[in-house]
Amino acid sequence: NGQQRGNVHLANNDVIVVGAYDCLVNITGKVKRPMYYEMKRNESLASLIRYAGGFSGDAYTKSVRVFRKTGREWSIYNVNEFDTSSFGMSDADSVDVDSVIARYDNMVEVRGAVFRPGQYEVGGDINTVKSLLLAAEGVTEEAFTARAVMHRLKTDRTMEVVSVDVEGILTGRAADIPLQNGDVLFVPTRTDMQEERTLTIDGEVQYPGIYQYADNETLEDFILQAGGLTMKASTVRVDVSR
Repeated sequence: NGQQRGNVHLANNDVIVVGAYDCLVNITGKVKRPMYYEMKRNESLASLIRYAGGFSGDAYTKSVRVFRKTGREWSIYNVNEFDTSSFGMSDADSVDVDSVIARYDNMVEVRGAVFRPGQYEVGGDINTVKSLLLAAEGVTEEAFTARAVMHRLKTDRTMEVVSVDVEGILTGRAADIPLQNGDVLFVPTRTDMQEERTLTIDGEVQYPGIYQYADNETLEDFILQAGGLTMKASTVRVDVSR
């Protein structure tokens, strides 16, 4: 700690004898300096955590695992956060600090044709489908609002699908749906609900291949998309298969 009290000044011909360690323990997991530490026997687990720089930000602090050799086998101890100061360490102990569970307890998500897709806090102002869509600044112009789907986790962690009438909910014609933690709402676009429309051109054009079809497109427009005719092309006849 930078304190000089008890610091012995050395003199010529002094002999320093360093004895064997009394208690060597290892700490791994979510601490800032995981490594081996030399400690006094029965020094507390709280001291070891302090030597290791304390818990890291994503550490699970309510319980710490201690692995201890007991004769010919090992034993495990789960030390809760209130007992770390009274739990004494022994030589060869191994301590592991776990991380928090990678799961949210207050999150919903909206995807697809909304202006601000992403994760949102459920509760407070956001507790229904309508409030979630408003928080995402509404649906985009190409949104298919007749039907959306919401994936929801049941209590056994299996998935179920809830049909959502987006237009009806936004206009008040359909009942709003309360949100639950983990809900994922997907609003499709109109093109998502349509079969992909394509045209294929082969033969004497500059760039034969598959092109996306657009409404009111003519044969001449399509040939221009393909780079126009080659010098070998016949302008008398074009075959169209439908």
